[in-house]
Amino acid sequence: MLGNVILLCVSLFSIFGIVGVQLWKGVLRNRCFFDLNTTLINGTFEKYWFNEFYQPEFSDSFVCSEQGTSGMNTCSNIQKALNKSAKCNASIEFLLSNYNKTDLEEMNCLDSLYTKCRRSDNNPFNGAISFDNFVYAWLTIFQIINLENWTTIMYYIQDSHSFWNWINFVLQVLVINSYFLIVFLY
Repeated sequence: MLGNVILLCVSLFSIFGIVGVQLWKGVLRNRCFFDLNTTLINGTFEKYWFNEFYQPEFSDSFVCSEQGTSGMNTCSNIQKALNKSAKCNASIEFLLSNYNKTDLEEMNCLDSLYTKCRRSDNNPFNGAISFDNFVYAWLTIFQIINLENWTTIMYYIQDSHSFWNWINFVLQVLVINSYFLIVFLY
């Protein structure tokens, strides 16, 4: 009887794992990068003071949705969220050619230079959360059913893929947790 319980548990994890890999493979690696031409970087400005991609001060990461997807976060949301001044609405090339790093920091414009959403090498939580392969999907599902930061994972997926992904997360929590509840009550 224990074998049947384990088999059903593995089946549930596998179903949700396959769905997660098929829908969200790589989307948690979407970040807002600079959209600069190389002559500008190699010319007057040193590349070392730019972060590779946008990372908020008090958060693990900022995921964005690529153009053409229905995710809730775009790179233009950075500027809206931080209430940037009118000077920050200029093009990146104009800002970098007319201001130096300290000017941009004083105007609080440095964050608004991240405008291109593309894939990076990093997943949130130091790479621990992803649906990039079946093993990581299982680990992420295990964290979700333990109710450990599952809403944060859900919000990351909603930001980078689609608002309607909450349905999958609620189903995971309800179906798998109710299954375990029934098994352990008997």
